[in-house]
Amino acid sequence: MPQLSAPRPAEPRQVAGPLERLLVGVGCLMVIGAPLIALASCAVGR
Repeated sequence: MPQLSAPRPAEPRQVAGPLERLLVGVGCLMVIGAPLIALASCAVGR
């Protein structure tokens, strides 16, 4: 069987590292924040 957890070769990401982290962070905030904002707007609308 081929190893599924084979170590990936190190990729040079000195420049894309922080940007990717920022994009992932923004995406997580949007995914987590969208339902919270929807709940808050519903609570305020009542």
